[in-house]
Amino acid sequence: DNMKWVAVALVVPLAFGVESVYVSKCWPIGLSPLHVVTGETLVAALLVVPVYLVFGDPLSVEISISHVELGILTFILVGVLESLIYFYLIRTTGAIFVNFATYVALFAGIGWGALIFGEQLPAGIWMAVGLLVLALIAANRDVPVDVASD
Repeated sequence: DNMKWVAVALVVPLAFGVESVYVSKCWPIGLSPLHVVTGETLVAALLVVPVYLVFGDPLSVEISISHVELGILTFILVGVLESLIYFYLIRTTGAIFVNFATYVALFAGIGWGALIFGEQLPAGIWMAVGLLVLALIAANRDVPVDVASD
């Protein structure tokens, strides 16, 4: 029964890996990362605005920024900045380098879990971390990156 959840958990890194390769391979000719993130942001707004019009309060004339609205705006701005950096890295370094973020996020999760929650990690986890370090070293050799020019 637990193995089906392991299989489901493997879908996420697979999707992230495929996404980076797809974006790198199918990069729109002549567009910069700023163009792509602007298009992504506009499409997201087009998807969210109808939901707001149906379920929100679009006729409210009260304009105030509470902690909630400030948090939402900050989340949006940080998300746009994150996407811009993501597209810039894919464009300048390639999909393989961008996928290294998965390794960094994994190490950060292990470290924060141990630091914040005092988790005690068994030997098997440390062996897996060692294998990840070896994989990162092996994948980080000097290999030329073929980035299509505009």
